[in-house]
Amino acid sequence: LNVLDNAVKFTDKGQIHFSVDIEESYEDSVSLRFTVRDTGIGIPSDKENQIFEPFSQGDDSLTRRFGGTGLGLAICEKLVRIMNGEIWKEDNVTGGTTFHVVLPFELSEIEEERHEEEIGIRDLSIIILDTHARKILDWTPLKSILLKSRMSYHFFSSIDQLKEAITEKSINTEVPLVIFIPVPTGTQEEQHLDESFRNYLDVPSVFLVGVRAGGEPEKSADSPFKHFDYVISSGFKRDEISELRKSIEKKVVSGSFARRAEVKEEDAVTRKTSGSTSSPHILLVEDNPVNQRLIQILLQKQGYSITTVSNGLEALDKLKEQRFDLIIADIQMPEMDGKELVKRIKENREWGNIPIIAMTAHDPSEYQNDQETFDVDEVLKKPVHPKDVVKTIKKWLSN
Repeated sequence: LNVLDNAVKFTDKGQIHFSVDIEESYEDSVSLRFTVRDTGIGIPSDKENQIFEPFSQGDDSLTRRFGGTGLGLAICEKLVRIMNGEIWKEDNVTGGTTFHVVLPFELSEIEEERHEEEIGIRDLSIIILDTHARKILDWTPLKSILLKSRMSYHFFSSIDQLKEAITEKSINTEVPLVIFIPVPTGTQEEQHLDESFRNYLDVPSVFLVGVRAGGEPEKSADSPFKHFDYVISSGFKRDEISELRKSIEKKVVSGSFARRAEVKEEDAVTRKTSGSTSSPHILLVEDNPVNQRLIQILLQKQGYSITTVSNGLEALDKLKEQRFDLIIADIQMPEMDGKELVKRIKENREWGNIPIIAMTAHDPSEYQNDQETFDVDEVLKKPVHPKDVVKTIKKWLSN
């Protein structure tokens, strides 16, 4: 508790993670490792040898700011030693502080009733997708549950890594993919976990599980959890895992996964049989790499030819080199934004009649009523829904 208290005291922002793992296990005893990891101010290397001495803080100025008796870690070390344990600080190259405490415990003669089969989820591909997991978020509780249930899991640090594994068939996609993704509220990546994310993966069945650090998930329309099939706490409690299993089974029994797979197959057949000899050529102007990939995959699946650039200047260069049937452009971009790009296009006789679909994270009405300075054919609000994108493109290509 004292080590946790210090972590809270010296971490103004970021994360604090507490975990308990089995260090060693014997027939009648077990050693547990308690780990407290934070992203706080850290401890200077020249002060590390003093932290277990009475009334010593890593930075003397912190005593004035936070107060304290200065006896906390000193008492902790003595108590741990009395209990035949160990306590030490881990070197953190990336900042913050990590403390480990290992303590021995005798095992009770009464074996705890096991419910491994009850919490197991069979015939699934379990995916852990987390760009920060190796640094902060420890997935040990979930991994131990999966291993006890004799289930395999796959770890990926990016969407592209996961997509590559799917393409190379190193993951079984004939069964539902259950993807665990941490959701620290407010990150930009959360905006892209909608239907377009599922389409980008291009597998029959995806079950998205949002992992929250704490508190209840928001229920508003703007909540980062709105696109998830299920939300679970990062502690991965037994009852929550059990409810997750029931939720997945309900979808399997109801046929939701099967219907989604059938729709994908029907779409694929339709594209093969109804494809024209020359597909429409679309210029996508978007600076966000995630948006680029998602929209590109979506439109290529519809049979369109896509050329992608990151700003207005690059778009003008492409317009000079190639012929395009339609332009999709973000409004907020570096170098040259969407408003200036549209102005340049409309001033050019050769390009002036190309339909332009603009995208913005702001209120579309700001631009829809401004035809004099921003003459586009339609404005879509981000995050865009795949159906809206396809429907809008088909409308203006037919015109």
